[in-house]
Amino acid sequence: MSESESASKVDLWLVWYKKSPFPPALDILKCQLDKRSSYGEFIYRLVAIQDLVIGIQDGKPVIYVEGEREENLPKVAFIYISGNPILASHIVPSIRHLEIVGIRCINSSSAHSICLSKLEQMQRLVHANIPMPDTLTYATFTKDGLPSVLKVPKGIEFPAIVKLAGGSSGKRVMLIPNKETVQDIACSLNDDNLYLLQRYIRESHGTHVRVMVVGGRVHGFYRNTNTSNNRVQSNRNLGGKREKIEGNEAFEELSVKIANILGLDIAGIDFVEDGEGQKLFLEANSSPGFKCDDTIADTVIDFILKCRDSC
Repeated sequence: MSESESASKVDLWLVWYKKSPFPPALDILKCQLDKRSSYGEFIYRLVAIQDLVIGIQDGKPVIYVEGEREENLPKVAFIYISGNPILASHIVPSIRHLEIVGIRCINSSSAHSICLSKLEQMQRLVHANIPMPDTLTYATFTKDGLPSVLKVPKGIEFPAIVKLAGGSSGKRVMLIPNKETVQDIACSLNDDNLYLLQRYIRESHGTHVRVMVVGGRVHGFYRNTNTSNNRVQSNRNLGGKREKIEGNEAFEELSVKIANILGLDIAGIDFVEDGEGQKLFLEANSSPGFKCDDTIADTVIDFILKCRDSC
């Protein structure tokens, strides 16, 4: 098969941020894509977001990949960009451009943009009565704004969590013992970044629940537990261990509701549990890891193909 014939038959792009080594969180999906494409279900192409050049020429949107103009575009693109500092400024506009030329993006540019900010997610969910920990923030430079949050009557009790609104993978999440420590660290934090002061859920120290939602249905419930140290984070990249757990209908409905409000086709939604067993929303991830069980990759691929066939 010639290169041009192969290109004309490509119906799926896997768009990722190229780095070495290949992201372990994505590897299981790629392996299954390779396996199923070898059976002739589809032909897919791995496209690094850094290799895209986008723009408008002669009044029409254009896309170049590795210097070549793309005429035979796929029906669907699965976008996997996790925790990248240029996601907002560079990558989301590129995803939007794929949509402009008619490619169904999973997840959409809008969903990826929303998931850049834990605060925006909470703002979009608050009127839907989604339970979440009390959280406060500010509207000025961090060195002035974070201490100002401490002056709010009936504010956040200590110890409390300080976290980067745009953080990921458990990074820049701090358990702060008292107000004085907040004042001490405020000048050391980057003024360009927004931080949140959040209620500390003592009962969930070092643990959280991840719910994987694919195509409006819950694929599974998983508990992450920090077994390596006494840190508050329980992310797998920081040493957390994951086990599959049982959910219930109410928890499933809550998770699907959140994914729908945020416009997420595929999501990893994180919760903590308080002393009464209530599930409190922490954040949603638009590029979740797929090393949760042996069937998640096929579930994701089946949904992608369903989207392809409906285009």
